[in-house]
Amino acid sequence: MSYPEPFTETAFETYADPPIRVGVIGTGFGASLHLSALRENPDFLTAAICSRRPDRARAAALDHGIPIHSADYRELVRGGDVDAIIVASPPHLHHGMVIAALEQGKHVLCEKPMARNLAEARDMQRIAERVGSIAMVNLQLRFLPVRMRIYELIREGYIGEPHAASVVVHRSSLSDPHDRPWGWLMEQEKAGGMLGATGAHYLDALRWWFGEVKAVAGAVSTMVRQRRLPDSSAMAKVDADDNFSVILRFANGALGTIHV
Repeated sequence: MSYPEPFTETAFETYADPPIRVGVIGTGFGASLHLSALRENPDFLTAAICSRRPDRARAAALDHGIPIHSADYRELVRGGDVDAIIVASPPHLHHGMVIAALEQGKHVLCEKPMARNLAEARDMQRIAERVGSIAMVNLQLRFLPVRMRIYELIREGYIGEPHAASVVVHRSSLSDPHDRPWGWLMEQEKAGGMLGATGAHYLDALRWWFGEVKAVAGAVSTMVRQRRLPDSSAMAKVDADDNFSVILRFANGALGTIHV
């Protein structure tokens, strides 16, 4: 699942008319953004929505005018009502959902982080290559005009040969254990943590701009070890990272650092 150049609509030219029928798995924050975007694009039709909670699937279907709602993602991907699947569930569920969709011949857009570990990611890539479907990870910040312009300037040689890059991000919103409530993002087993949630975008940008990474080292830390439960004053344990540092060596010898 890689794409060295910006993804364009040409990959879907054969589906230009009628619109591509999309099924969305998930009804959380990420899914809501996808649903709004799909509704504004005439090239796509949101044909089905899935959530393991039937009430949420039904509510999303009513809110967005989606004809089919389901509580079983296997049922959704097996149906002939969709051409492509957006997997917008928590990341510990991505592996099974993506493979199920690919094995039914569906194209897949999977939210990041792609998987819980390298083995799952490679398995998903292997299946995608075998079945020949289009499979992408939703690293949408690559398509921001400013990031695309940076890519163009580097390719044109405007800044010369890059020798180093540094990304530093301060997220004060995570420092208060009572502000951001506990959820899967705070669970290591469910692939939570800031490295996957935000680091994926910075890693993708540097890799796109400067080329393949040949060596990497890093560390993660959990500084806020408890957070309040949603709709409660009780506290729950946090074991996923809330800050991280990464150093990269690119194929051309340039170095990159990311600290969030």
